[in-house]
Amino acid sequence: MELFLEFILALLVVVVGGIILKKADWRRLRNWLRHGDLRPPDPSHFTILVADLDGDPDGKQTGHVVRALEGQDGIRVLRDGRCLKVEEMGDRAANVSAALARGRQWLSEKNAEVLIWGDATEANKVLHLRLLGAGGSGDGAATGYALGETYDLPEDFGRDFSDVLVAVALATVRPATERQGRYVADLLSAAIVKLERLNNSPPPGFTQDNIAAVGFAFAAAAGVLGEQSGRSEFLEKSITASQVVLKLRPREAAPLAWALTQNNLGNALSSLGEREEGTARLEAAVSAYLAALEVRTREALPLDWAMTQNNLGNAYGDLPTGDRAENLARAIAAYESALQVYTREAHPVDWATTQRNLAVALANLSTESGQDSCAKLRHAIAACKGALTVSTDDAFPREHASIAKSLATNREAYESAGCADNIPFDEIPPAQ
Repeated sequence: MELFLEFILALLVVVVGGIILKKADWRRLRNWLRHGDLRPPDPSHFTILVADLDGDPDGKQTGHVVRALEGQDGIRVLRDGRCLKVEEMGDRAANVSAALARGRQWLSEKNAEVLIWGDATEANKVLHLRLLGAGGSGDGAATGYALGETYDLPEDFGRDFSDVLVAVALATVRPATERQGRYVADLLSAAIVKLERLNNSPPPGFTQDNIAAVGFAFAAAAGVLGEQSGRSEFLEKSITASQVVLKLRPREAAPLAWALTQNNLGNALSSLGEREEGTARLEAAVSAYLAALEVRTREALPLDWAMTQNNLGNAYGDLPTGDRAENLARAIAAYESALQVYTREAHPVDWATTQRNLAVALANLSTESGQDSCAKLRHAIAACKGALTVSTDDAFPREHASIAKSLATNREAYESAGCADNIPFDEIPPAQ
């Protein structure tokens, strides 16, 4: 009887506490009751969530992944305790989408930026790891896959591969955190020194696949560091490393890895091309993205396809010379292709980012071509208005400010051109 009364008292404490707690805190308490974690988000750290690996019944390899990440400056590691798998029966694309949705829900529950999941194979003693960012695929160096790429590490991997895993994880969180005004450059600066040394002088026992994995991780990390820090030498290093990886992993041997590397190469070339005079880098970026799209088709890898189309649109939009109007038209076509997959319902953050990019290209084309300028500006305004419904000031302050500035510029151009005489600015509905 006494134990029963103690149970009732404890239950009342939880209920009364739930009434007092604010809604957000109650959600955290509910998540802790379900999954055992009550820690709030820490803006000074990036949180990596590790799901139990499929094919790891004793949890040994999952624990090894967790321990490899623990102790890294600026990184908090949580072990989720659940296993994320893609159902084998039924429609493959629908099952992949459902798995990714579950993974992002887990990230939301634990206030984490990236989820590491995958499987351990008994046959060849390899861990097939996948990384999922909280903010959608975006235009990050190692994100946006539709199960098209895994990061394969040997079981019981050593410290060298721990550095690889940290670098790839940090590159993966980039899109979501940049939208929130947070950056990983400082953390990457600490990790990349060891990674570059390993990339330049791999141990004697490393296989060609091991060397390629290190090179890919270094290229991804150097690309993000170069873009966020403004240090072009890291973009150069990213380009060189990617070119080496493409030789180590040719298309015929590893088409998915080859396509991902082409996409990342395009990202580094595009970022460097924005800073330099001339068009050589941007033209090379276009070529890299087009090469990636030969493998990343909409039918096989829709999310990868959409991400690369968005990146291709950015490269075309930045080309300053040549047939500027034609390049902008190509950029618009690429963004509109991406929006066939990036719908507001399924991928709201990526949808909003692509709408913002589309608005910029449309506004530039209205100035460049002078034809149907009012229609192009209306389309740009609608795209900005739609993007702002997702990229709110609370959720994504950096993105919100950028889109709001574009909207104000487009409004001024729209009214200056006399377009508002026919359809007032305030009557233009947002993109759906």
